[in-house]
Order: sequence, then structure tokens, then C-alpha cells
Amino acid sequence: WIAKSSNNDGHYEGANGAQNLGKSVTLRNGRLLSEQPKIEFDTVFSTFKDIGLAYYKIKYFVYTMMFIIGLNLFRELSSIFSKLRK
Repeated sequence: WIAKSSNNDGHYEGANGAQNLGKSVTLRNGRLLSEQPKIEFDTVFSTFKDIGLAYYKIKYFVYTMMFIIGLNLFRELSSIFSKLRK
């Protein structure tokens, strides 16, 4: 909610009677919206970096498995066709 009380001089008066000079305070969940978030950039960056590394590990694991399966399939098909030729 927006906490402000208007005077006739166009300024806002705070809860303690001091003038805020036209500024209003917006509160959300007990915290001022003007406050900086408490999460540090390095923490967020390292989290996304870890997610990215996990993504690439899974991606290359899948590619490796596809290669191995494809190689085995090629060997099996080669074996079948070589038997058909005889």
C-alpha cells in the first residue's frame, strides 16, 4: 500500500511528522520497494553457470549415447548385409 498523508503545501508528511518532500513510500511484504534485493549477483551468476554446465553435460552425454547406438546399429547392419551377400 502507499503510505502518505497530504498537506496543503503539496508535500507529504511521514509517520513521524517529518516532511518527505513529495516522496511516497511503497511497501510490499514488509520491505520498501526502493531497497536493493538481498541476493548477490555472484550467487545468481554461479547458480545459472551451474545450470548451464549441467545442461551441456547432459547434452553431450546424449550425443555420445546417440553416437554409440548409431555405431552399433551400423555394425549390425553391416554384418547383416555382408551375410546376405554370401
